[in-house]
Amino acid sequence: MLELVAASMLIGTTLVPALQIMTRSLEVTRKLTTSEALATLGASMLEKSLAQTSSTWSTASSSGNFSSDGYPTIGYTVTRSDAVTDGGIPNSLMAIQVTTWDDRNNNGRWDTGEPTVTFASKVARLTTYDYEARIS
Repeated sequence: MLELVAASMLIGTTLVPALQIMTRSLEVTRKLTTSEALATLGASMLEKSLAQTSSTWSTASSSGNFSSDGYPTIGYTVTRSDAVTDGGIPNSLMAIQVTTWDDRNNNGRWDTGEPTVTFASKVARLTTYDYEARIS
């Protein structure tokens, strides 16, 4: 009987902390996976926006989620503006900002406490770009 009690104590003192460590590591893995998806999808959306801006030079804002890519809870907003207040120069420099977030409550907008990643860039409108776009 003493051996059974000793074995139970040994299992209890080693198994409980091991399970706690596993639980924490799963939580950290989930957070890292979400952060990686936010960064990867945000960078991809920024590249698409840079290409669209170079070819069309249209100012626009858009938002949505990445359901078609398998991430229905990750939302995004894209803002393209050549306004001076946004860091652009009318008809010369376009400021682009992409924000992705983990929409934990599925309400379609960013709320305090939801993790976000923001990327920003600028595109200059050069005569050579316009010429290349017309002859292509």
